[in-house]
Formats: sequence, C-alpha cells, structure tokens
Amino acid sequence: MNLSFTGEYEYSLDQKNRLIIPARFRKALSEANNKTFVLTRGLDNCLMLYPLNEWNNVEMQLGQLSTIKEKNRNFIRNVVRYATHLKYDSQGRVAIPTTLLVHS
Repeated sequence: MNLSFTGEYEYSLDQKNRLIIPARFRKALSEANNKTFVLTRGLDNCLMLYPLNEWNNVEMQLGQLSTIKEKNRNFIRNVVRYATHLKYDSQGRVAIPTTLLVHS
C-alpha cells in the first residue's frame, strides 16, 4: 500500500510539544514501521514526516545523488542531519524536538 499524507489538518502542540498523528495515517501504517516516523527539515521552512519504511526509500534516493557536487552534499546534509526517529505513544502523539520546532 502506498501511503500519501495528503489533506489539511488543524493541529496544536501540547505543553510537551507533542503532535497527534491523525488516526487514518496511523491505521494505514505497515507493521514494519513499528509505530515509528522520521521527522526532518523540508523545504520552505516546512517539516517532513515519513513513515519509517518510506524514509528508508528517501535515504536510498539521497545515496544516489553525486556527492561531487557541493549543492548535493549540502542538500543531503541538511535533510539527514535533522532526521529524528519518533515513535508515537498510545494516544498517537509524537514529541517534536526543539531543533525542528524552531525551523517550522
């Protein structure tokens, strides 16, 4: 199954900077993801959230970029260095790290 995080959702963070992952996304995840997402910086001051198995695909694609070009190295570095594995709790919440909050 190919999962696409589409649509618009209103959200808020609680006092512990936790975000609730919409139930439809949690239910669509493969067991292979082990309730884990990867959150990283995206383009245009956005954050990107990937199911674990999709993040593995992103890493493979990044690995195919030529590191000879400085712009590729910088892009890879900026995506990967902020990547954080987040496991959601029984209420479907993930804690957003401060380093990523200041980016969004």
